[in-house]
Amino acid sequence: MLSDKLNITDIYCVWPFYSKSHIVGTRQYYANTHRYYELSYVLDGESLSTYNGKTVRNSPGTVQFLPKKTAENKHYIDFISKYSCITFFFDSDVPLSNEIMTFDLSNNSKVKAIFEKALHIWSRGETGHYHQCASLLYRVLYEVEKSCCADYMASSAEKRIEPAVEYIHNYYCDRDFSYECLPALCGLKYSYFFRLFVKRFGISPSQYVKKMKIEKACQLLWINKFSVTQIAEMLGYSDVYYFSRQFKDQMGVAPSHYVSSIPQL
Repeated sequence: MLSDKLNITDIYCVWPFYSKSHIVGTRQYYANTHRYYELSYVLDGESLSTYNGKTVRNSPGTVQFLPKKTAENKHYIDFISKYSCITFFFDSDVPLSNEIMTFDLSNNSKVKAIFEKALHIWSRGETGHYHQCASLLYRVLYEVEKSCCADYMASSAEKRIEPAVEYIHNYYCDRDFSYECLPALCGLKYSYFFRLFVKRFGISPSQYVKKMKIEKACQLLWINKFSVTQIAEMLGYSDVYYFSRQFKDQMGVAPSHYVSSIPQL
């Protein structure tokens, strides 16, 4: 995974690459210094890309990440067949890996469509094209992160709890949220559902909901717009004191003390 949290600070361009037939079977060397990261989607063909001594194979559906180049790091490509890709050249607010990486997203048709849409938008250069492409790059990063995340590598049995997980994410702040309906949504007995849930998330459904509520409470407190009572109501608590106890259990401090620790602008 590239980074669990980054902000895109610049997109230099979105650019297509189409190899010529005469370079098939050859090795092409590339400049050692440029100040942008590259994220490419392979449309057709195969190649071997080597950066700083590490070689990766690219084929249709591969997403390749290439670090910023330095004078010390050599980069070359061995073209096995006619080859084409679309590349984002971008920068971020945090340093990313200095290692070339590939991600197999050949079974994810959305990613190809995102790259092709970004290329079309960038090539036209109309008003708002930069922000549209930045949004699309974030979507690519999300798909890459999802492909790497163990939560999305669940077994077929674990995937049976997806209806319950979706219900939780949609309704966890509702006052009439029901734990009892979760197994029924998945067509499972409670004991089996409970085991699958704990296996996937490491905590019980009630602990998972509590964790989500307290994380959301922290975000709302940071906004510094709502009172503790208002936040409790927004998160589905009928008793602000019960909310405060749950918050302190997880965060170690009461919501009011958490607010006082937030830097004032």
